[in-house]
Order: sequence, then structure tokens, then C-alpha cells
Amino acid sequence: MRALLKPIAAAAALSVGIPGSPALAGGQSGTVSKLEIVKSANYVVVNLTGSHVSPPACATQPGRWALKTSDGNALNDKIYSLFLTAQATGRTVAIGGTGTCTAVSSIEDIDAANIN
Repeated sequence: MRALLKPIAAAAALSVGIPGSPALAGGQSGTVSKLEIVKSANYVVVNLTGSHVSPPACATQPGRWALKTSDGNALNDKIYSLFLTAQATGRTVAIGGTGTCTAVSSIEDIDAANIN
């Protein structure tokens, strides 16, 4: 069953421009409507316009995405910069999720992002 879901999830990820997002993960394409930084909890929340496609059950706040900033991954700074650029220029971004909500229990974590 899981093997059948991976191609479906990959197709959904490609539909929002994120190749290779994990199985059972959500995706979304839109403009950045709001960025929130929560320093005490070490995460950034990105709000996008558009529809959150295939969110996991934990993501009860669709259209909002979380980026953990304390996990030691230097790419998170680059992803955050991408969102700042997109917001400042009004360009569209696409987000692929992890299928989990670890940074914020009700918001899907970001796995990948691109700017159009």
C-alpha cells in the first residue's frame, strides 16, 4: 500500500513544483502573506495564499508552514531568505512539506521550497 502512495505523493509534490517531497506530505503554491518569527521556540511560520494540498492530519492550520531554526541545518537560513525575497517582490513560492508537524503541533513542517 505504501508503495502505491509514493507515486501519488510525488505527483502532488510536482503539481506545486517540489520534486521528491516525502510520501503523505502536503504542498502549496502561492504568495507569502505573512512571516512570523518565534525566537523563544526557534521556528518561523510562513503563511501562503492558495490551497494547502494533501495536508497531513496534524496540520489543522492549512496554509501555514513551519520552519525549525534550531536544528543546525544551514539550509533553513537559505529557505527563510527565499521567503523574505518572495514577500518583498510578490513572487510566487512553492512549498513541499515533510508530512509531520514537529516545530508546531498544528502546522506542517517545510521540507523544500522554491521561488518562481
